[in-house]
Amino acid sequence: MDTLHQLELEIREYIYHPRVQHVIMRDRRDWMQLCASLDVIGDSQLAIDAYSASTIDRGSGLAYLQVFGLFQAFFLQQDATTHLAEVLQITLPDNAGLREVRDTRNDIVGHPTKRGNKNSRTSHAISRVSLSKWQVDVVSTTPASADIILRTINVHRQLELQLNGVVGRLRQILQEIQTRERKHAMNFTDHKLADIFPQTMSYHCGKISEGIHRSSDIPLARVNLEMVNSWVETFRTALTDRDELPGNEFIQYHFDQLQNPFDRLRGFFDGNSPLNAEDAYAIAFFLHAKIKELAEIAAQFDETYTNQ
Repeated sequence: MDTLHQLELEIREYIYHPRVQHVIMRDRRDWMQLCASLDVIGDSQLAIDAYSASTIDRGSGLAYLQVFGLFQAFFLQQDATTHLAEVLQITLPDNAGLREVRDTRNDIVGHPTKRGNKNSRTSHAISRVSLSKWQVDVVSTTPASADIILRTINVHRQLELQLNGVVGRLRQILQEIQTRERKHAMNFTDHKLADIFPQTMSYHCGKISEGIHRSSDIPLARVNLEMVNSWVETFRTALTDRDELPGNEFIQYHFDQLQNPFDRLRGFFDGNSPLNAEDAYAIAFFLHAKIKELAEIAAQFDETYTNQ
């Protein structure tokens, strides 16, 4: 079974994907709400786990602080899952267990002295002598008749309802975003990025180098240089079509590194550059290496899309 922390981490991995992050960060408030929600989900669980591991002296002031804190942590965690789903535009169904926990929190921690409207208001008070780690007696009035009732809150049950409900919500969120990823990948099933870079890639890059040392080969070198440039631009366009650019700074850095080599080699072949042959050859060697890197990156993208 997935744990809460495992689900939180998997959702974080999704939103930190450059393509997803770039879209969300168009509104910084959405990004902050998303990050704050994930933080609060995990932080609240730390507080809940600490309660389970703690000892409580019956009826003490510390016992009140711990029980108040536990139910407030429940409330914060529920709100955080709601706000997480809100930014991701995911509608979560109602959960009866979480609603019970929330109502209990509102009764004994949130608004115990007065809940509801004038003619249906209720009031609630914890019986101090009953207060223990796993059981709390609460004296309440009923909404309809204002009769006084005594009910027992099973704290262990509340904790289980909370954990099951929040884990279920996070699993629903993760399943939805995984479905979105599969749909996105399926749109490009028949278009492999690695096919942009032909198996004859090294041959064409070699022709560029040959033109550096033999002036008679410059026309062919220039043709091959533009051919290599067309691969790069086709790859850039394909990534843009997949929304992987412009948000992916790592990929953009690779493209930025290539502009100068292309420009300088064009200038060399046109006779409009101070480069000597040795410098031009070094630039061509660098260009070849970067093209191979792009081909590897393309293959990695294909693998990722296939495995969605």
